[in-house]
Amino acid sequence: LFRLIPELFYVGEKEFKSLYRSAYNGPILRWLIRQENIGLADTDLQEQLNNAFKSTWFCPLTDSMNINRFYKLNKIPGSHDHRPEFRSIVEILESDDAKDIAARDINDYIIKNEIKYLVLLEDFVGSGTQIKKTIEFLAELSEDLKILVVPLILCPEGVVTANLLMDKYSQLDFGQVIIMPRSAFILPARQV
Repeated sequence: LFRLIPELFYVGEKEFKSLYRSAYNGPILRWLIRQENIGLADTDLQEQLNNAFKSTWFCPLTDSMNINRFYKLNKIPGSHDHRPEFRSIVEILESDDAKDIAARDINDYIIKNEIKYLVLLEDFVGSGTQIKKTIEFLAELSEDLKILVVPLILCPEGVVTANLLMDKYSQLDFGQVIIMPRSAFILPARQV
């Protein structure tokens, strides 16, 4: 067991803070620069970035993602105070009528608040089955709404799900912080 200790991957509070910063300053920032076609030599670079962030809605995919800590740590201005955890919303919508009403209300909020970009954050994505239905629901709201899904930690099976979703929805991108290699997992022995 002692020899196994160096092989363990532990993510505590300090590590999550680093992942929050890395997500914001890495995949999110690069994605917004691409979406807005911002040139790094532009004289009004900071103003363009500020405008891009004002039209971006950061929300958690599930209740395990601490979105308020993400906002505070990255000093994101609170221009969009409502930060729904979308998986619960989608899970409780039983009928197609309820889903249509929720979609309309979410679209109304997006239009009213001039949101162009939706960044969906998740702390850990294993296979991606837990978030797949939610991402599909949100991607089907509008082709004009650009969506970036940012798992802080993404497992190999989640990469497969991410690629399938990006193939299905042209306005959807994934920007994970860490992809765990398959070799990092203790898996059941193969049947011979």
